[in-house]
Amino acid sequence: MNAASVERLLLKTGEQPTAAHLNALNAIIAQQQQLGGRNVRRRIYPWGTHTHYTGSGGSAESSPIFGPSIGGSKSAGYTVTWERGLIEGVEPTIEGVPISGDKDTKKVPSFLVPPEAFGDTGEALIYFRLVLTTEYTVEKIEPFAARETPKSQDYVADKLALLLFEDGSHWQALQFNQGHLAINRHGGRAQHIFWAK
Repeated sequence: MNAASVERLLLKTGEQPTAAHLNALNAIIAQQQQLGGRNVRRRIYPWGTHTHYTGSGGSAESSPIFGPSIGGSKSAGYTVTWERGLIEGVEPTIEGVPISGDKDTKKVPSFLVPPEAFGDTGEALIYFRLVLTTEYTVEKIEPFAARETPKSQDYVADKLALLLFEDGSHWQALQFNQGHLAINRHGGRAQHIFWAK
């Protein structure tokens, strides 16, 4: 919102608001992003929105949503566990257990990344695979590891969760809850799947 857009909404003394004033106000409100809150900065880039969390003393923290923890070794296979996160309102599962853990046993499942998942570049691509219904709503979500970008399939959408490097370090791709929009649907495939920023 800039000063010029606000000025257009100002009323003169005695002037009554009209439908045009209310529509202009609604349009300006709709264009505004929600503020992240205290100690949260949000930057919007062409490729997505980055949310930066700062704690006390100016130290930086990362988003806890889909926050991965890596264990193990390349020779035995790395294990990945995630903090809770939702895609299209559905929490991913590992062997039927939500990634945030079983409520009864309090056990958090881990996903095994085998050594053969690493490509020539020394990276393993860890995706969440969304199995979609014929209405393109999410039926289930499970992680999988790949050496390269997977090919498209009918009623399936893959979302990159993280890049895992041979030394056990990683780059987190998912940092917030997401939704998707499938357009030009035909024969089980969508021409485009847009992910929420």
